[in-house]
Amino acid sequence: MKVTNIGGVPIYDVQLQVPEDLGNQIQLHDNEVVAKLPVGKSFTVRGWTTNRTFGGGAPNQFELRATGRLDDGEPFEQDVYFDAAR
Repeated sequence: MKVTNIGGVPIYDVQLQVPEDLGNQIQLHDNEVVAKLPVGKSFTVRGWTTNRTFGGGAPNQFELRATGRLDDGEPFEQDVYFDAAR
């Protein structure tokens, strides 16, 4: 899964979070904290859904939450849409 910062400021300590209701259906691998995500730059996290292995169950479209902080220390949260069917 690829996440791109299309905002106007860099984001610090960025990480993706799987919602509790999708925890048994979607897993993230190598989901390390990204120290700084500059404007226009991306990072990638490998993901796995039950659709690929156990005959389904996970939705093809879902949102994960990206969390981090702004340069002034304010918390940052944004739901990020993914389409696993593509």
